[in-house]
Amino acid sequence: MTRQTNGLLAVALLTATALTPALAQSSAEPVDERVSPPAATVVAKPLWEAGAGFGAIHAPHYPGADQSHTLATPFPIFIYRGRILRSDEKGIRGRFFESEKLTLSVSASFSLPTDSEDNDAREGMPDLDAGVEVGPRLSVALADWGSSSITLEIPARALFVSDFSSVDHAGWVFEPALDFRFGIGKWRLSAEISSLWATSKYNSYYYQVAPEFARADRPAYSAPGGYGRSTYRLGALRASGDWRYGWQLSQHSLSRSQVEDSPLVKQKTATYLGLVVLWTFAKSKQLTTDK
Repeated sequence: MTRQTNGLLAVALLTATALTPALAQSSAEPVDERVSPPAATVVAKPLWEAGAGFGAIHAPHYPGADQSHTLATPFPIFIYRGRILRSDEKGIRGRFFESEKLTLSVSASFSLPTDSEDNDAREGMPDLDAGVEVGPRLSVALADWGSSSITLEIPARALFVSDFSSVDHAGWVFEPALDFRFGIGKWRLSAEISSLWATSKYNSYYYQVAPEFARADRPAYSAPGGYGRSTYRLGALRASGDWRYGWQLSQHSLSRSQVEDSPLVKQKTATYLGLVVLWTFAKSKQLTTDK
């Protein structure tokens, strides 16, 4: 496959993983929570849902880049709300322990590839391959009322990168986050604040400049481990029958990070925008109230 084809496959995978889980926030029957109930309201949802979607993402080539790409793709949707294996509003994960307040699971996230020939700062350097981060996550429920919640997420993930001919391990990342989710009529709103801490190997993959790639405007740079960035994320999804419409806006801040002095960091803020339209054409008759 060509690298362009690989990139399109990665876009479809990223879009389906990052945007479609919002579908699962919508309950089988809309709940109006403009007035929060005194206790958590359990809403039955289909065990699984299938459909199709179309998404568009505008994102920098990597956090700190001053060049970006806009990509769009159709993709399939499959939501599964099993007791152990789940693909829902909190992503693709496997749950191995759960109590009233704590959940231990395995989660994953994805990143897009970048051709260095398309990025001025990385010209002549190795490409950034498509990446997947996977690892354990501890979720601590701080508050829960109906379809609204506040959760502390504590994930640790290993980064694996691939050009679709080989796979390499590229370090570890720790990214605690405070996640807020609110239901108002047919709207599902979300907000998240997180702080990313990474190993030197992880930061080096994105920000190191080896001596053989140094030049007058790009001095050699060795990336240390430590604080990498803060992220602020907002999202909204509206349900209308079998259709869902949503958006997500994220901003990374690299100010005061361990890598802000890298010559590959051209700006200290990075903005991501995702738009999605989802259509559900099949769902399970079996309902579940398992969260």
